[in-house]
Amino acid sequence: MSFKELIDELEEIIEDANAIPLSGGKAIISKDEIFGIIEQIRLAYPNDIKEAEYVRKERDRILADAEKEAKILTDEAKNKVARMVDDSEIVRLAKQKASEIIEETQAKAREMHNDAVARTNAYEDQRKADLQRYQDSVIKYSLSSLQKAESTTEAGLATVKKAMDELTRQYESMSKLYETILISKSKIGE
Repeated sequence: MSFKELIDELEEIIEDANAIPLSGGKAIISKDEIFGIIEQIRLAYPNDIKEAEYVRKERDRILADAEKEAKILTDEAKNKVARMVDDSEIVRLAKQKASEIIEETQAKAREMHNDAVARTNAYEDQRKADLQRYQDSVIKYSLSSLQKAESTTEAGLATVKKAMDELTRQYESMSKLYETILISKSKIGE
């Protein structure tokens, strides 16, 4: 189940809880049921981390491919130069042509590398932004639902408080991970 579905289920359990007569809106909620949903939320959370890891690996793969292709192009240019005849005029022209080919190849390799870096950075930034927005909305929605639960049932207050603390801890953990990814990205870009 997705985070939203799990939070919806948590909210439904709270709304469907049996009211305690003459208690002013207090209700009885099963701790086991609430803990079960919290555990499912914890299990669903690592998928976001896996997706961020996939983005990083994809970026590394694209950069490695660009560098490999640049090396192939440079090697081909050197091989063309080596095959040229050793006649002085031909050698002079060949050296001139070789220099042009090498410069063009290096320029193309730099361009390909820069393009690959730009594309992977843009993709990674977009995925991180999406992940951050998704994480923020889930955390906000979770906190909102848990705060609503806290105000409607005193019997479930301890459980809801524990869930809020865990979500906050996970949010801080994800924020640290997000900062680590940004630091890694800046080191890779150097």
